[in-house]
Amino acid sequence: MEKSGSYIRRGVHLTALRTDKFKFGLLSLSFLLPLTAENASAVNLAARVINRGCEKYPTLREISLECDRLYSASVTAGCGKAGEALMMSFYVSTLDNAYAFDGTDVFGGAVALLGELLRRPLLENGGFRSEYLESEKKNLTDDIRAQINNKTSYAVNRCIALMCENERFAVNGSGDIDLINALDGRTLYEKYTEILQNAPVEICYVGSMAAEEVADKLQSSLALTDRAPELPQTDVVRRAGEVREIAETMDISQGKLSIGFRTGTCMYDEDYLSFSLFCTLFGSSPTSRLFLNVREKLSLCYYCSPVPDGLKGTMIVACGIDCANKEKATEAILRELEEVQNGRFTDEELDNAVRAMRNSYREAMDSPAALSSWFTVRSLAGITRSPEEYAALLSGCTREDIVRAAKRLTLDTIYFLKGKDAQ
Repeated sequence: MEKSGSYIRRGVHLTALRTDKFKFGLLSLSFLLPLTAENASAVNLAARVINRGCEKYPTLREISLECDRLYSASVTAGCGKAGEALMMSFYVSTLDNAYAFDGTDVFGGAVALLGELLRRPLLENGGFRSEYLESEKKNLTDDIRAQINNKTSYAVNRCIALMCENERFAVNGSGDIDLINALDGRTLYEKYTEILQNAPVEICYVGSMAAEEVADKLQSSLALTDRAPELPQTDVVRRAGEVREIAETMDISQGKLSIGFRTGTCMYDEDYLSFSLFCTLFGSSPTSRLFLNVREKLSLCYYCSPVPDGLKGTMIVACGIDCANKEKATEAILRELEEVQNGRFTDEELDNAVRAMRNSYREAMDSPAALSSWFTVRSLAGITRSPEEYAALLSGCTREDIVRAAKRLTLDTIYFLKGKDAQ
């Protein structure tokens, strides 16, 4: 794989991963904004409305027919947060041009479709078409309300919200229902136009084309202009203060325990790889201590694994438990952490963790979507290393490195979502 990175316009960065490994190419284009409730509400709604139609292709059916003509290409939109940055992203997936029997420029056609959607959305009275706006308001707010139905994810997000209640990281990346409902077509279009013209852009391409050819097609169809190059920054709290313990009640049969830590280590730190290896040894693999000891040996959890955020420097240990086992499970998890902090793990455990991480890096190299996500997120931390390059560095991680990374963790918040009948 040939990797290159360049600015095709001021504030518009392209990472191109040239490879013949895949029959399909993938382009991701992300507008980057500071994470606020106002921004999250606007970009989630705008992305959905834009995806409904444009002047040239005013309906989903016409968009679908154009995608079918381009060998079942797809053009989709999505929003998410990375640390305290918000990404409004658009994805183009196409058959590699080499496999098009009639010489069709599949990639160029799909990028042209994206350009039509972004630059010429359907408007009325100086704003987004009201039919699409109101429909997507309902869809988006329904999706936000439905987040509570996934209790595992809900408990993790509640722990984050409580742990970071005075930080931007606590903002729901899907937006706020009241703010969404308050947006009209004109206001939203004005906000969208501002983003399109001014927000920094991170682009990642995975496929067989050279970076220069990709850049030419992007400029031809999207006409991206210069903008401020500064990326949204994430404020990092390196150490926790006083430990907080919070319980909430819901009509559930299985308790959800989320234990929040400040990791003291971020993605851009030199020793972040050691922290990643610690996470794997501690709880991110089937051979980890949480899996083997807390889940299998003690039978205290139905699942138990860490959820780290490398940009923010947080880690949530998420568990599904019988409500009666809350104290035992908490004590067991913290005890396993203490064991690692004191270096009480075997060479076999370390070898298993290294092997598991190498496998995960190999899996990332086998997926255009995983590669795109990898480089887009790490661009916010100024990181250009590939999964393959990180895999090569694993052999340099020592027992002492893992212990040092583990000792930086400080307990911040214990959140427990329990059933109504629990004591």
